[in-house]
Amino acid sequence: MDTAAGPFGYVLESDMTGASRRFTTAVLTLVLVATMTMAGTLPAAATGNAPKTYRVQGQQLDNRDGTYQMLSDKGHPGLFGLWTTTSVTGFRSAPPYVFVTGTERFDGCLDTDGDNLCHNEPTGQLFFSFAFWARYDQNGNEIEGGCVHPVTSGNADFIGARGLLTMRDFLVGSVLHTTYRGTLTVRSTGATNSQAFSADRAPAPATTAATRPTGC
Repeated sequence: MDTAAGPFGYVLESDMTGASRRFTTAVLTLVLVATMTMAGTLPAAATGNAPKTYRVQGQQLDNRDGTYQMLSDKGHPGLFGLWTTTSVTGFRSAPPYVFVTGTERFDGCLDTDGDNLCHNEPTGQLFFSFAFWARYDQNGNEIEGGCVHPVTSGNADFIGARGLLTMRDFLVGSVLHTTYRGTLTVRSTGATNSQAFSADRAPAPATTAATRPTGC
């Protein structure tokens, strides 16, 4: 079967419906508009610090309670805290593919030293739009997927933050893993943050198969 490159750099089958193609175009438009919005400057009122951009990376784990745990890769800046989908604004299915758009919220810190702790580091809430695609097998199990997450706003130490995360779902054996990469620009160092954040709000990752990484 003929194939064509998909919007996130993956291969999509050429027999996708016209409706799904139009949806994919809408997804790319959403990401483009959000990315252009990110080019704005951080407000001077955020803090007295100059903005700093971090390249972040890590993994996402399913807490099995409607939230996801964000972890940093050891020694690399990343996000540490809870990730929640707050709305679904669009859904299209073109088997075996599914396309979804919506909004999300992150509660936690920018873990600048990659130790999966929040200690005098930028802390608060980040808000995102997302565009997600995935391919499923005949039993409804995800085989692979990807998503993009432009920052739309933030509070506390994340006032005026901007950035973009990309996530990738892939199988290792029969277990689906989710990793993320991206950039975040913030002004606050977190040193003056008065909003306490306890590591207890982001449970330690399970060491058994009961809690597995899942879709982004």
